Amino acid sequence: MKLQPGDIVDVVSPSSVPKGDQWKSGFQILYSWGLKPRLAENSVSPWLFHSNTNKRRSFFLNQAFSNKDSSAVWMLRGGYGMQKLLPSFIKKHSGKTKKLFIGYSDGTALHLYLNSQNQKTLQAPTICDLPHLSPKELLILKHTVLGIKTEITFKKLTCWQKISGKGAILRARLRGGNLSLLSSSVGTDWFPSMYSHFLFIEDVNEEDYKVDRMLHHLFYSGALKGVRALLFGCLYPLKKKSLTQVLKSFSDVCKIPMIFGLPCGHKSPHYPLPFNSSAVLSILDNKAILKVSFKK
Repeated sequence: MKLQPGDIVDVVSPSSVPKGDQWKSGFQILYSWGLKPRLAENSVSPWLFHSNTNKRRSFFLNQAFSNKDSSAVWMLRGGYGMQKLLPSFIKKHSGKTKKLFIGYSDGTALHLYLNSQNQKTLQAPTICDLPHLSPKELLILKHTVLGIKTEITFKKLTCWQKISGKGAILRARLRGGNLSLLSSSVGTDWFPSMYSHFLFIEDVNEEDYKVDRMLHHLFYSGALKGVRALLFGCLYPLKKKSLTQVLKSFSDVCKIPMIFGLPCGHKSPHYPLPFNSSAVLSILDNKAILKVSFKK
């Protein structure tokens, strides 16, 4: 899944309109890594809630994955709109693309489909996010994208299901993404089985009762059947007391190990998280460590 200096990266805008020209600074960062970002001409032209009409956004997304001279497709920004493009994308690219997809938030819908096709993808900041990352965040992202690092470890995680004695070691592949997109994707052609997988969850700007409703919808729909553990990133900006009450209530219902503290999602720090990659979760008492391998 790694890229190499000189590789062309097709940048797509399948969701909301980028704010100003901050994406240009994101391009400069990729240039400094030796990559060649490319945004198709006229691909951004505001329409309703989106960066372009449904037809045009679909065209540019399909084009990016069809281009034979590029090695990856990276989201310009998140927002709303990717789900509308999935039927056309699936019809055109079913089982035909192995190109690396990078993005998060609204990109969750595409992560889900590509993971269902046994492809590895990378949940990571969009092009517009890059200028706002810290030097450490940028370095870890660079090393991940360029294959300098083939494993990422998340320490100091918290597990609510206390395991005594020697603890437990769980192994599974990792899938997931934004809670709103996960919930609204249940029942679609692009929602994969989560059986025997770790499921990562994050979200932003959602009220506590909505988070509660979406989590329970995942459970009642059967989408969580066989999930080995729920891994929570940031659910910003829910207050700690409110969030604890919501998650405690949900924990009593789902009975699935719940891990907290992954620095991945809308709020900094935002580190990359390889999806559909092998992961090992080590739990001792109420502490946990997650190691995700993303070797090709």
